[in-house]
Amino acid sequence: MLQNQMKIDFRGYHILKLSQSHRSSNFSPAERIQSLVAGIWAGVSVGTIALMMELTVSGILGEGLTLDVHLIVKGAIAIISGFLFGVTYRYTVRRDNNPQLKLGVVFAFGLVRGLAIWDIAPQPLAQMALWVGENLVMFAVGGIMVEIGMRRGWIKYFSSEGE
Repeated sequence: MLQNQMKIDFRGYHILKLSQSHRSSNFSPAERIQSLVAGIWAGVSVGTIALMMELTVSGILGEGLTLDVHLIVKGAIAIISGFLFGVTYRYTVRRDNNPQLKLGVVFAFGLVRGLAIWDIAPQPLAQMALWVGENLVMFAVGGIMVEIGMRRGWIKYFSSEGE
């Protein structure tokens, strides 16, 4: 008797239909491509700066730089981190001319990447400060490069609702 009282028709509620009917997201294919461009732009920038720092440090210490698995993995991590930074930076700053917001993204990525080493191999404070400083410089350069790309029109700003 209870079955006859309550009938729910689920035929019109397909999972893909639900996601397509809610167009509150600004993540169009064009926006995703621009985020990919920003990520690649920042990834290459951060990876290049990481390599330059590695060459500088090995030159100062008088060590030769050898192409080994450690260097390749370290470079790949820098490129991936830079890619994620570029995508996040583009979505975060949009068209805001807010230096605190821009610096916040740089500091968030720089501090997390620089301080994460402490969990693995605690070092003296001076060494930690150097690692954090290196990462802040890498992400600052990545941010500057994304800003240059956006100002020159190579990377489009993320468009907010109503723009």
